[in-house]
Amino acid sequence: MSMLCNDPAYVVIDDIDDTAEPKVCPSMQETTNMMQSCLDLPESSVDNGVLDREAILHKKLAQAENKLKRVISENRQLDIIIIMNDIIAGLRKNMDDLDPVHLEELQCMIAMSHVAQPASQVGSVKPEIIEDEDSPHASA
Repeated sequence: MSMLCNDPAYVVIDDIDDTAEPKVCPSMQETTNMMQSCLDLPESSVDNGVLDREAILHKKLAQAENKLKRVISENRQLDIIIIMNDIIAGLRKNMDDLDPVHLEELQCMIAMSHVAQPASQVGSVKPEIIEDEDSPHASA
């Protein structure tokens, strides 16, 4: 069990005869240490004296899934950047070998770069004031 779940485990087997000593695996000392480590856990890990292992595993699983989603997203962005750099450098003549997902992401990234570029120039361009001759503010 401990090999499958990567969690320490122990087994205590009582004999039918009350006078016999129970059999403990892996050893009495290791079992005692495991039990003590469970008792020493902070109260946040313990629910009314019973370990809520399922909730802990669900939390770890959710964290791992979030990390996986983030890494997949980062890898996709890097793939698109590599493809764009290959196109700019002339290493890629066409995009026939790209799957539809990559093509769509490439289109989105190009569209976003077109939007981001003018937005960054908004403050840097000095507005030109054109005065109408019929305007009361026109200089005479």
